[in-house]
Amino acid sequence: MPKSAPAAVNASETLRSKLLCVLGFCAIVAAAANVFLAFGDAWAVKTKVDQLEQELSQAKERNEQTRSQIRALQSDPKAIEQIQRIRHHTQPGEQVLTR
Repeated sequence: MPKSAPAAVNASETLRSKLLCVLGFCAIVAAAANVFLAFGDAWAVKTKVDQLEQELSQAKERNEQTRSQIRALQSDPKAIEQIQRIRHHTQPGEQVLTR
């Protein structure tokens, strides 16, 4: 039996409606995938920024320690003597004892 014209139009509209739903779902999935990828990239960038900030903080701390040592060596004779002793230098009249 041939389908009547309204039934054929109705089936065509149903098929079109289903195809639009599938395409809409695919578009939503694609958009969600892009959001997840962007979020992953942002997370990686934030992690790298945090790591670099920590390295910068450590470098600033080392720089301040070095500046402090330089100031001490420029103005404190005891600091100079301490460095000399670490390097096994002796004062006039001193003898180095070894085991």
